[in-house]
Amino acid sequence: MAETKSETRTRGYVKTQQHVYTDGGWSPSTTCTWGWWSSGRGLLSTFATPFNQEIIEAPHPKKVKMPFVKPFDGTTDPDDHVDVYKAQMYVRDVDETMYCQYFPATLRGITQKWFNDLSSESITSFLQLAKLFSTHFVAGKRERKTSIHIAKVRQEKEEDLKEYVMRFNREAILIPDLQDGVAYVAFLNGLLLRRFKFFLVQSKVTTLANALRRAQDFIQAIKICVVVWQDAWKKGVEDND
Repeated sequence: MAETKSETRTRGYVKTQQHVYTDGGWSPSTTCTWGWWSSGRGLLSTFATPFNQEIIEAPHPKKVKMPFVKPFDGTTDPDDHVDVYKAQMYVRDVDETMYCQYFPATLRGITQKWFNDLSSESITSFLQLAKLFSTHFVAGKRERKTSIHIAKVRQEKEEDLKEYVMRFNREAILIPDLQDGVAYVAFLNGLLLRRFKFFLVQSKVTTLANALRRAQDFIQAIKICVVVWQDAWKKGVEDND
């Protein structure tokens, strides 16, 4: 009967040293890698990492799943990728070392190569990694809109209030740190000279949040009135038959 031995695998931090030639002659160069060991076979494999020893050796919490983030290939906005990733990691309630350890798995293609080529032990925090990432892939960043852009949003002649509100909101959320007062002035100026614009001015509304609530009430009231008018018209037609 053949004897079966159980095998335990563990991971850890591996430092290898080699000599490289510089202008001053040969000097030692240290490379830091991940390493996997087998209780029966010793060192199994290694691969390079730019993380320092503290990040590499940080223990993994149990039952933490890989964040569901679309892999970044360098063609989209790097800041958007980081924001989505941080939101996914936040709900997992892990510390910064886990933010670092999981992040490389959200990269692919040239972005993965960029990460692999970072200097050994050069990354000591996720904030540092995110800044390097954003700077390197700056070409993919979308244009950052300002309050000047929101001031150009105007209600079209054939556009009802609901459509205008939705379009205005889509533009407003793309502007970082947009002040409510500035947003309200742009919203009011963009409205066509119709009953709702007069209503806002008459009501002395001063904030966008309040204006949007009034807009929702106004839209709902119109829907109710339309139903009433349609019922009245239908009843009138039936009475004339």
